Amino acid sequence: MQCPLKQRAQFGTMNPHQHSSAPLSAEFLGREKVSLKGGQQDLIKLELKNDAGTWQLWLDDQFKVMRMSVVGENTEVDRD
Repeated sequence: MQCPLKQRAQFGTMNPHQHSSAPLSAEFLGREKVSLKGGQQDLIKLELKNDAGTWQLWLDDQFKVMRMSVVGENTEVDRD
C-alpha cells in the first residue's frame, strides 16, 4: 500500500437513501500484528472518521477486511 503514514485524506460520501452527503476522513496507521482465529497476522490498519464516529479497519494484503472496530462503542467484529 502506498499511502503516506499518518496523513489524513478527506473524501465526500453520499447516502442515496437519505438524499444526504457527509465528509469522511481516512488515515493509514501502518501495519499491526493482530491475533485472529487462524493465528497472528500482520495487517494494514486504517482509521475512518465522520460525524457519526470513528471506525478502525484491519485489512489483509488483498484488502479484505479482517477486523473492524467502532471506537468508543465496545464493538469489534472479526472475520472467521
